[in-house]
Amino acid sequence: MSIVSVDAGAVPDGSFVGRRDELAALGHRLAQAARGRPATVVVGGEAGVGKSRLLREFVAVSGAHLGHVLWGSCISLGSGEVPYAGLIDALRRLVREHGDEALREAGEVAYAELSGLVSAFVGDGPDRPTSQLRVFGAVLRLLDRLGA
Repeated sequence: MSIVSVDAGAVPDGSFVGRRDELAALGHRLAQAARGRPATVVVGGEAGVGKSRLLREFVAVSGAHLGHVLWGSCISLGSGEVPYAGLIDALRRLVREHGDEALREAGEVAYAELSGLVSAFVGDGPDRPTSQLRVFGAVLRLLDRLGA
């Protein structure tokens, strides 16, 4: 696997400005992953500050080096939040992209454990995971399987 270098100045759309440091930080995490070291990035902030745009630009700049980008969005529901909304959205996108059967095969038990979270998942997996610890463990196992 090659070492990845992302040129933060090589933004495809000239109107994207002021995020050179953030693009460099994302490039650093991508380089870590390319060297086989686990790397996770969570991008957060208020609605409209440019989180999605930052990630779209990063994917455009470093696209040839990316294996797969898994992302999910959360929406504000006024006073409450949907538990695991970002995770559920990301998993639904993954199912649409690769199909339920391919993910069931690749993710094995971890996929079955998470299938209860998302109505788009089908099959006879165990009951919906309820504790955060169980959900997070299943997510880690799924990502490990998919990464392998």
